[in-house]
Amino acid sequence: MERRWRTISPFGITIDGAERCTTPMPGSALLHINTIRSSTMHVLNRDEMEYEIEGCSLRDIINFNEYLVLKVIKDLLDSNVPLCRCSLCIEDVFALALNSLPPRYIQITSLERYTASENFIDEKKVKEKVMDAWERISKNPAH
Repeated sequence: MERRWRTISPFGITIDGAERCTTPMPGSALLHINTIRSSTMHVLNRDEMEYEIEGCSLRDIINFNEYLVLKVIKDLLDSNVPLCRCSLCIEDVFALALNSLPPRYIQITSLERYTASENFIDEKKVKEKVMDAWERISKNPAH
């Protein structure tokens, strides 16, 4: 039997899940859902998330490594390197590369200070992580 649930975090973020279990769960403990992926994707849509707290907009705080990973992936795809270009592989590479890098959240106004700091991760290191991710995904693609 598979049990599915939906949890709403204290921050209002909905998380869907599923796991195999041998004992049935009472209906009141779970909210059954039809599809996990589609509802999770809807919840994690950045355009629909509220980034304002008490009049303070948090939209300009970004993970700078996310920007660099995007740039490296675009550069690699533009350079005609023989890589799978399907959306699933690109998404997997993006996620895997980001998960292999520490997050570096910065305010847009602090970019110059961040790039001069000892915590800065340069594009060369990011490219290594992206290439490692692409190699792993190529060996075991999800399609």
